[in-house]
Amino acid sequence: MLVRPAILLALILIALKSSAQDIHFSQFFNSPINLNPALTGQFNGDYRFVGNYRNQWQSVTTPYRTIGLTADVHNLFQKNNIHSGIAIYNDKTGDSRFGTFLLNISGAYSISVSSDSNQFITAGIQTGFTQRSINYSALHFDKQYNGIAYDPSLSNAEEFSNDGRTWLNLNTGIAYTYFISSRNTITSGLSFSNLTTPKQTFFTDNAIKLDRRILLHGEAGIFISQKFDALPAIQFQLQGKFRELNLGGAARYFYTSDLALYGGFYYRNKDAGYLRVGVDYDNIHASVTYDFNTSSLRPASNSRGGIEVGIVYIFKQFRPKFVKHKICPNYI
Repeated sequence: MLVRPAILLALILIALKSSAQDIHFSQFFNSPINLNPALTGQFNGDYRFVGNYRNQWQSVTTPYRTIGLTADVHNLFQKNNIHSGIAIYNDKTGDSRFGTFLLNISGAYSISVSSDSNQFITAGIQTGFTQRSINYSALHFDKQYNGIAYDPSLSNAEEFSNDGRTWLNLNTGIAYTYFISSRNTITSGLSFSNLTTPKQTFFTDNAIKLDRRILLHGEAGIFISQKFDALPAIQFQLQGKFRELNLGGAARYFYTSDLALYGGFYYRNKDAGYLRVGVDYDNIHASVTYDFNTSSLRPASNSRGGIEVGIVYIFKQFRPKFVKHKICPNYI
């Protein structure tokens, strides 16, 4: 049977257990709940909303598109050490519209490990479900060639047992946070994903499972001067036979007290380098990155990797200050 190269690639992605990897973003620093459940609620505010969008390999016939939406709460039940969040991701890939939909709910608990309460250890857990699907009707097979042209009314003469699969997610992690000052911070962590190693093939081979993922990460904010900060970041993850290292950093320039501009560069080993520009305005942060492909796919992609957008909004509730007034005595 002959199929187009894009279709063959989609089938290989389904069939090979070692090729299955989790949804991830170049802007891992702007995808905290996906990075580590222990980062749930780790921010200065009451509520955080994050949006991620990635469009990868635009030069390929059908590019990869990934959307992520998350929301988390810093002080659940008015407790500063209990945090919760929800994450939704949707990914579409290739001519078959091979899709991944993921919904996770996370919870985290923090304890102070310093007398001045500026260092914290946080443990987090996350559960939910993943649904994968494929649209076989979008694929073109040689049996549908009538001798002159492609005829979609012809049977493809193929038998597919499943066009979807759903499984339970279970992830956990731990993180360390050090708030030295508003512009000097350190965050590091370790997370474990796919603890149940779920079966994820559409066929009957029970050996094809989603590998566990082990991820290490670290970020820092370093005060340089009144106008400048340095923001280094690193991520290393293992999943099956795959290894991925992301490292780099950005400079943050404070134009005013409410407005800051970003510029930086990061590198993902054996895959891509990417530039970052961004802006902070009040409680909103927005970043755009663009990948330049350096892998063996460079000829097919024309070195064009993908554009990615990350937006973070932190909401702080207004809390009125109550001033105790002295009541005048009756005799005045």
